[in-house]
Amino acid sequence: MWSGIIRCCCLSLLVLLCGAVAGAQEFRVVTTIHNMTEGQSRGRRELGRNLTIFHAGEAYDVVDEVNEITIYQPARRQFTIFNIRRMLATTISFERIHEIQTHMDRQTQDWILYLLNKGDDRSLQEARTLQFQLAPEFEEQFDEKQKVLTMKSDEYSYTVQSDAVAAKKPRLVSGYIEYTNWMAQLNPLMHPEAMFPGPRLKVNKVLQSRGLLPVKVSRIRNIAGQPHLQARHEFKWKLTRRDQRSIRAWKQHLQSDEMKWVEFADFQEKVAPPIAQR
Repeated sequence: MWSGIIRCCCLSLLVLLCGAVAGAQEFRVVTTIHNMTEGQSRGRRELGRNLTIFHAGEAYDVVDEVNEITIYQPARRQFTIFNIRRMLATTISFERIHEIQTHMDRQTQDWILYLLNKGDDRSLQEARTLQFQLAPEFEEQFDEKQKVLTMKSDEYSYTVQSDAVAAKKPRLVSGYIEYTNWMAQLNPLMHPEAMFPGPRLKVNKVLQSRGLLPVKVSRIRNIAGQPHLQARHEFKWKLTRRDQRSIRAWKQHLQSDEMKWVEFADFQEKVAPPIAQR
């Protein structure tokens, strides 16, 4: 369940196409997700965490809870996704992701028209939310001194704290945000109830234009009682020995005769259960 939520905010919370991830530099990112819902008696609550390892022009996104690894492979313009517990693997190209997302957008437009025709308050609110996800518009504010970006709207608002390292590593920032852009687009395909990528892509575009590397991303749902989520990204600029051993082990799993390769649709059906709205 939390794998989709985590990816949503890492994004995963990014559009140049890079032949290598973050200038091929090796580093790791631990992302922790918290529920920041207003009125919560015990304050913020951790929902989950995941690890992303950048190595040799690729990125390995790891969700230990389900033994699932997603490999971002920009040079091949694809993702490889595999589940160790089920010994199932698949690939999906960037082009196919775009095709599916375009089809989903058309279906959503039809659903929006249906909701507008219904005309009751609940249907109209759902229509406004979906319209925003398809074509988000934000009011942008940036605190240069604190390096804090704020993107406000009536539906969702984002506050992004950035890292000063960005000014010294422009290729890393560009590569990292491109990775999170594609993860934001992949996630709704893996989890049909997840938010569409439009809002996050809009935020990422501003981050990239300003050369900002996000270290804390807060997403506020501007409806009373709805969850507010916060993602914290902890960057380490050197891989551990365990990271290196894990990469070797994952490669061995992929090359194993026991690993069954299936079409993406079959993998979705067998491995990726739907999750609650992100």
